[in-house]
Amino acid sequence: MFKLNKQEKAQGALEYLLIIGGALVIAVIVIVLILSMGQSNNKQVTDSQNDFQVMIDNTIISPIINAIDCNVESQVTISMIESPTNGVHGYKIIVGDGLPLPITGHIAYSNSTISMTASGLGIITDDATYDISVIALKNDTQSRPTLTFNCKAHD
Repeated sequence: MFKLNKQEKAQGALEYLLIIGGALVIAVIVIVLILSMGQSNNKQVTDSQNDFQVMIDNTIISPIINAIDCNVESQVTISMIESPTNGVHGYKIIVGDGLPLPITGHIAYSNSTISMTASGLGIITDDATYDISVIALKNDTQSRPTLTFNCKAHD
């Protein structure tokens, strides 16, 4: 029969400890990798949530024009349903392809309807038709223009 001496027993125990140590090192490396991937995913999720919130905060729903009246004194009276977006602080009028112009005249609120009279919009020709749209303003952003209304100037 085979007889093991003390040196061979020690070598077997050392090999056994090396195998267990190697398995522990691999397990620690795998755990560290999994934890670091989880932390980077949490950062990505948080960044995505913040980006989505900024997008929602800066989205402005356009108002809806009900009626519009133009006269040759460059006055436009608009009746519209205001933008339902919270934080809207004003509106501007666009005549044709021009730049948005501030409303400088009277604004009257009734329920969710606004009646606005603006002047100085460059409407001067009797019986000419002008394209009018409105944008809503919030912070440093603006909504898309409303659907364009045709307004025929009169005396």
